[in-house]
Amino acid sequence: MFPGRTITQPIITSSHKTIATTIMMTIKNNSTKRKIITRYEGTTKSGVNRLNDLPPLVLEVIADFLPKTSQALLVAAFLDPPLSSIASRAIESLALDRECALSNNWETLDFEDISEGVAERLTDEDLAGILICIDAVHSLKELELTHCIKVVGHGLEPLRGSLVIEMIDLSLVELHQDPDIQNGSISMSVVVPILQSIIDRDGNSLNHLQLAKKWRVEQGAVLSLFLSKYSQLLDDRESECSYDHHDDGEEVWETPWVEVNGNYYGIQKHTCYECTNNVCESEIHHWVRRSCRFV
Repeated sequence: MFPGRTITQPIITSSHKTIATTIMMTIKNNSTKRKIITRYEGTTKSGVNRLNDLPPLVLEVIADFLPKTSQALLVAAFLDPPLSSIASRAIESLALDRECALSNNWETLDFEDISEGVAERLTDEDLAGILICIDAVHSLKELELTHCIKVVGHGLEPLRGSLVIEMIDLSLVELHQDPDIQNGSISMSVVVPILQSIIDRDGNSLNHLQLAKKWRVEQGAVLSLFLSKYSQLLDDRESECSYDHHDDGEEVWETPWVEVNGNYYGIQKHTCYECTNNVCESEIHHWVRRSCRFV
């Protein structure tokens, strides 16, 4: 997957170099104050300096209090061979200082959930490790690479051929932000073949794609060919308009789903950027008033 590197399944170490184990848990009580519980065993109080020193049970307790994206970073930090230490440092700074209600599924992964500074330092190895940990090819429906400016695209390999992914946002920015990112590393030549592998599979679910602005400026033959095929795929699905006041035969789908020419090159039409409802051209004005966002 990566030259000279092998990404494997996560392995939790069982070696503990210190006897002392420090557990810090955020507890929600009537006063909403945070309590820190510290437990020492044996005769030393040297504390735990590294995640690798913590036993698996303690790591599970920590993970229960983490936002989902940070949970994935925690697991990625224990991949063997080890990934960038960014993941470990991120968990060490966040793990014991957050309250969050968690669900057990991995349908959505948005790196806006972690601090911008951490997301900006994540590498392709970090991203690939996370996607492997959560079995993204079979589970992930929405992926947003918010602030992941160092990611080139190799880290998306675990999504190759996915039948479940529905939305991919490669814009690298938060909603409503200027998409003109000057220092983004996301590579058209690396990512487009992965996207192509997804739409080439019968029964794929991809229905919303946001590209990096620099791709839309640079364009390119390979990207244009992919966009033409993707637009045709969406058209062939014969989507129904989400506006529920149509009479039979009133829906209008005349313009391409994705523009491959002009100022709107690479931008998907008919699909709201927020709720991902599909709305035909004759009714978009109704949905704009509902705060949906269309080109």
